[in-house]
Amino acid sequence: GSSSMLEDGKNGSRARVRDAILLGELGTLARRYAEGNRQVRVTLHYRYFTKKIHPVVKVEDGKSAFEAMTNVAEKVWRGGTDIEHALLSSFETIREAKEADPDLARAQIVLVTDGDAAVREEVITKAREAVGDVPIAVSVVALGLENTALKAIVARQRARGERAFYHYLDDDALVEICEGKTFFGPSIHVEEDAGDKGLSLDARVA
Repeated sequence: GSSSMLEDGKNGSRARVRDAILLGELGTLARRYAEGNRQVRVTLHYRYFTKKIHPVVKVEDGKSAFEAMTNVAEKVWRGGTDIEHALLSSFETIREAKEADPDLARAQIVLVTDGDAAVREEVITKAREAVGDVPIAVSVVALGLENTALKAIVARQRARGERAFYHYLDDDALVEICEGKTFFGPSIHVEEDAGDKGLSLDARVA
């Protein structure tokens, strides 16, 4: 949730696509919960981070999915970026989850970032291995900028045959997504009110 996601790039497109990715996942979960006939328990944990690591939000049913969608849509994030701290904290969360639920078989971390922070690959690798017998896949969606350490972390996982992905979208591609030029079909955006154009971003969100 860093300021660079909102202010760098073009027209806040990094932050908009970041939130759209999460909203897409939440919408998919809401549909799955509504079907009610699945045997697999599907749970999503997410959190935003700046220099500060914000609380984890757990989504495990339709009600929590819709509440999370509201929270994502109404909040404007600003601050610095500490990717390394966010990953280390997430590893610790998984370690605690394994202690509470011995049946936890694997975990997937998807980091959505513009990569604007120092990351020490050796520190991340060591902490990931220290979690123990829970395989943790660390995947990355890079928006606007790439971080070479994150790219290397994913590459090493894939070289070992692990299921991790790395996806990069430059700022021009992000703008095309936000302007509806990438996908076809009904728009998910409401029409902009002409009276809102002079308002600040915070005022428009409110």
